[in-house]
Amino acid sequence: MSKIEVDQVDPQSGSTLTLGTTGNTIIIPAGVTFNASNSTFALPDGSVTTAKLNLISTSSVPGATIKGTSGQTDGYIKLNCEENTHGIKLKAPPHSAAANYTLTFPQTITNGYFLKTDGSGNLSFAAADSSDTAPTITSFLPTTVEGGVNTSVVITGTNYISTPMVEFQSVTDGSIQRAATVAFNSSTQITIGTGTGLVNSTNYYIIVTNNNGQSVRSSTQLSTSASPVWTTASGSLGTVAGNFSGNVATVAASGDTIRYTESTNVLTNSSLANCALDNVTGVISTTDFGGPTTTAQVFQFTLLATDAQGQSTSRPFELTSSFGATGGGQFN
Repeated sequence: MSKIEVDQVDPQSGSTLTLGTTGNTIIIPAGVTFNASNSTFALPDGSVTTAKLNLISTSSVPGATIKGTSGQTDGYIKLNCEENTHGIKLKAPPHSAAANYTLTFPQTITNGYFLKTDGSGNLSFAAADSSDTAPTITSFLPTTVEGGVNTSVVITGTNYISTPMVEFQSVTDGSIQRAATVAFNSSTQITIGTGTGLVNSTNYYIIVTNNNGQSVRSSTQLSTSASPVWTTASGSLGTVAGNFSGNVATVAASGDTIRYTESTNVLTNSSLANCALDNVTGVISTTDFGGPTTTAQVFQFTLLATDAQGQSTSRPFELTSSFGATGGGQFN
């Protein structure tokens, strides 16, 4: 280290040091430079460590003051990222504001709350006012409805306020139409009636607007398509000899990838009609029509035709068994 003998050090004299041959000693560590012309010491990078930086606040004096530069900028501190290439800044109000206040942070953190202050600058965590919170849409079912038919749709999400407005926005032309009915189930669920204004083969966004003006538009779209249309007339499919084995009848419906199922428990019940229904072709077959029954009966059942969008159309049918005729076979 080097040392400079100082004849007098006057703490009230500003930046002026009187140098002489006797008096106090200033120790200058290695790497520190002293500019006698303006009485400044230049410290090398990294020479002031956390352990050496002991900032103490008192009731009237802050531990550190970040000064502004007149005519240029207000005082601020910057917090950098780990690579020191990005950062955020906390900046003082401008001189014209004549601001002098203290913000005191709360002692604990409350998840999901926001910071608010009282008139004295004391910060605390508070819950957001639900009346100012925008609704969200998580899902809705069904996702496909038939155009021109009033269909019930259940919408789930958050922050619904009784009773929100629900609209449909056409992806094709942006036109808007309201839901026919809206039922408020809870803050996380509403049930709507689509009304008859939706057009088949068109997709729609769903818009939910609370009565405070906050709204949300669904990220997915509600699809519309026509439900399957039965081409086989309802009612009797014919009379079939009891204990007949083979194809009994064929049913058909138009639509997109139709699948056929029975909604009752008669046609495919082994103790009743004892038939099988091909889900793809609509063919009704049997290996022993009427099963254990040896008397003529009328078997009434209901079939569903369901398309690729999950829309179903039901239709009632019946088959009659006969006994006493010779040679077995289908009679219709």
